[in-house]
Amino acid sequence: MTKMPYSRTAASAALALSLCSIAPPSYAQAWIGEMVGNMMAQQQQWAAEQACMTGTAMPEAEVIEAMPTTTASMRGYWDAVKAGGASAVSAHFHVSKKSAWTSGGIKTAITSGTKITDPFALPGAILAEAPARFFRSGDGSSVRSQWLVHGSDGVLIGSYDTELRRSGSVWRLYDMTLVPAHHYVEPLVQYCHKVGDVMPFRLSTTEASLNYASKHAAKMTAKAQKAEGEAEKILGRMMNSSGAAKPGDKIKLAEMTDRAKAARGKADLAKRAEEESARAYAKAKADAQAMEDARAAAKAKLGL
Repeated sequence: MTKMPYSRTAASAALALSLCSIAPPSYAQAWIGEMVGNMMAQQQQWAAEQACMTGTAMPEAEVIEAMPTTTASMRGYWDAVKAGGASAVSAHFHVSKKSAWTSGGIKTAITSGTKITDPFALPGAILAEAPARFFRSGDGSSVRSQWLVHGSDGVLIGSYDTELRRSGSVWRLYDMTLVPAHHYVEPLVQYCHKVGDVMPFRLSTTEASLNYASKHAAKMTAKAQKAEGEAEKILGRMMNSSGAAKPGDKIKLAEMTDRAKAARGKADLAKRAEEESARAYAKAKADAQAMEDARAAAKAKLGL
């Protein structure tokens, strides 16, 4: 196990223990209880963050909860712009300093009086009934969705790449980018805090875990080999026909044999941990490559 640095939490815990000898029992117990509680809470937060950053989605009920008002906000936006011309849309946005609408590379800040003209709002255009892709962030703070717009002839006009934030009990549009049909749109995948954060984290952490596991396995194997070598030396003396065995060799052989067995057991466990880490890293690399291949294929289909 990696030796952790001496942190403020560890220092506080040590101080709490030292106070046991000078503080009243009830005070010391309360102090230690608070410290243990804080440490457990930190461990739970760390575990939750690890799960989030490795791609664990919100519970299904939490994802479903965001769908109705997300759909309502998107349909409200479409109803406002579908007739064409400059349209007020702020009622469907979570208005803030960073709320924005982007089309053709031009970003427009959304304020209470903003009006926009949507180039997808062509006569007869139809917004899909449901999003093509929909994800709620692993930390629950945002929703990303992509919605397709088709012409009356069924030909794809483009897609809305959206981010939504909660406004009270309602999810409202926070950021919207219009992507024409002949442009590449990045497929959405599960994310933790922001889009695209899971895969780099998986790659870096699984690689670091493999590096550590490999070094640890090598160290444990070396210790096992050394212990086994010591046991073999003693056994060799005992079996030497010249009578070179020393008093106590039998007891020492038993001790060294037990030590060698224990060391070999630890080495085997370390080796299995290395193999598991290697599989996790290989899986992360394969998933990353699959994503790159999908991007390349999508771009090639568009002639990009």
